[in-house]
This record gives sequence, C-alpha cells and structure tokens, in this order.
Amino acid sequence: MSMSDVSDLTAEKDATHFHFANPFALPLLRENTAEVLRLAKDAGLTTSVDTGWDSRGRWMLDLGPALRYTDLLFVNEAEAFLLGGSEDLETAIRAIQENGVREVVVKAGSRGCCIFSRTNVETIPAFLAKSIDTTGAGDCFAGGFLAGLAQGWSYRDCGTFANAVGAMNVEQIGAITGMRSFDESVEWMRSRTVPA
Repeated sequence: MSMSDVSDLTAEKDATHFHFANPFALPLLRENTAEVLRLAKDAGLTTSVDTGWDSRGRWMLDLGPALRYTDLLFVNEAEAFLLGGSEDLETAIRAIQENGVREVVVKAGSRGCCIFSRTNVETIPAFLAKSIDTTGAGDCFAGGFLAGLAQGWSYRDCGTFANAVGAMNVEQIGAITGMRSFDESVEWMRSRTVPA
C-alpha cells in the first residue's frame, strides 16, 4: 500500500470511517502514519488505529504524531505500557491521550476490555469462552467494536460486542475461523454469559 492508495481509500464516497490496523507492520507507511490519518480526517472521516506490536521499538516516535488525527485507539496492555511510558495502566493511557487521541480501548483478553475517555474509565467484562487459539483475537475484537459503531451503538455496547466477537474467535483454530455473520454474532452474544 502506498500514500496514493490511501488517498484513493479516503476519497470513497460512501466511507464514514477510516481504520488503520497495525501501522508498525507496514514499512512503507509506518513513518507516514500521521499523514495517512490526516488525509482521512481531511476527507471528513472518523478514524481509529489498532497499534499492533512495534518490533522496531519506535512506538511514540512513529505513532505519537498521528494521535492528534486519531479518534479511537486500540491497544493491549503491553502496547499501552510502552506507548505511555508507565506500567500503571491509567497513567500510561493518560500520557497517550496527552498526544491528542480522545478515546483509548484497552484489550485485556480474558478480562474483557477497558474504555478510557478523557473523563471516564469503563471496564467491560469478557464472555466465558474456551480458549483454543488466540490468533487474530485482537483484530476480531477491533472489528467487532467498529461494527458496533457502524450500528450507532454506545461505546459500552460496542465493547460488549467486541468482547463477544473476540471470544467467538478464540474458540476455534485460526485467525477468522470462529467468525460469524453480524446477526449470528449478536445471537451468540445474547446466548452467552459474562462471569460475575
């Protein structure tokens, strides 16, 4: 993918949201992450980033300038600690938010997720699931959250649905084997329990 490809994507007439998954894994774009997201914002799109792991250890050097163009950031706890420079999660998230991103969703696996706004932290518990393979669970979680946003749901409902989609994923071998249609995923979510 090149910058011209990004320009084409952000110009799509029916698009309302631009999601950038794992910029650290895209050598031709990682150092241009801010420009990619600026193009999306200039096109009138809301934006999100799912960081992924930075094997080069540049974390905020590449991502930091992009956060002012990012509406929603997805991270796991280890990524949050490295981006925010603290092993206290709330301190790390507040440091990340100082760079401009409004909301941060922390993926916490079998513990569910936490949604950090500027003024509130909401913890949403995970669904009971038999974990067979966690490959792709974070990506499925982010996709579930964004699918909920596309439905106009609250962040809490999006987090609940994302937890369900992630749980469905880990119950099967493979990155997307456990995925179902949107309606089937909603039905799965409603049929399962969340631990007390």
